[in-house]
Amino acid sequence: MTNEDIVERIRKLLRLAEDAGATEAEAAAALERANALLIRHNLSMDAIAVSTGEQPAVGERHIHAGWAGSWRGSLLGILARHNFCSPFISRQGKRDTVIVVGRPANVDATHAMYDWITDQLERIASEEWLLVNRVQRENRMSGKVWCPDCEDWPAATYRELGRLHCSRCDTRVLPTRPVVHGFSWKTAFYRGAVSRIYSRLQEQRKAAQADAPVTALMLRTEQENADWIRKQHGELRTGKSRRRRYLANALERGQHRGDEVTLAPQPRLTGGTAHA
Repeated sequence: MTNEDIVERIRKLLRLAEDAGATEAEAAAALERANALLIRHNLSMDAIAVSTGEQPAVGERHIHAGWAGSWRGSLLGILARHNFCSPFISRQGKRDTVIVVGRPANVDATHAMYDWITDQLERIASEEWLLVNRVQRENRMSGKVWCPDCEDWPAATYRELGRLHCSRCDTRVLPTRPVVHGFSWKTAFYRGAVSRIYSRLQEQRKAAQADAPVTALMLRTEQENADWIRKQHGELRTGKSRRRRYLANALERGQHRGDEVTLAPQPRLTGGTAHA
């Protein structure tokens, strides 16, 4: 079966998740079946390689991920590894490009999932921010005090030594909430959502790894990808990641909404265009 054939079969499976009436469980089941098909395809390619003595084809795709260190790059890395690919970042100035290395069908699946999940996250984040910002404006106009520890407007306060404190955590309250800007709030929200998506995919991967051939497949594809990277790019330099602090309530809200993200993409598995 060719890569085009497997892509078409996976596309048909993923159409199940597009049904407007599909539940999260049904969408997850569709993805699991598609992922199982992708695994079988990889195992089939391995069997062909053994019989012909030729290694499965490996290539790469360059996908722009926006600003350096953004959630997009993290999401791409998570999805690439889930689909037996090896990602690394090429940084030009303040912009990142994620280079996804792997077998063609695996790279296609990664790009399709990335486009689909990104569209959902951007829509959900905009919806959430509209609500948060409206509440923020209303409470600032009404003069409600703000608890910096709870990151919320306290329902009850008490006065001690002439100062107001939050009844829930005893922290001294502020006369009003510092203005939270959309970019900061959405950044934290995205990080929370991506962390939850990572956990969901890890749960799926652990279930798959119970099968010995899948574990062996992971090791083989990792070695194939590493050989390609070494041949095409040489030894990669390891970058340093900076620890960042995010708005706790936005991070938690993102984790909660991350449960609602459908992991199965629309039927356009080969529709992505590589960017140099």
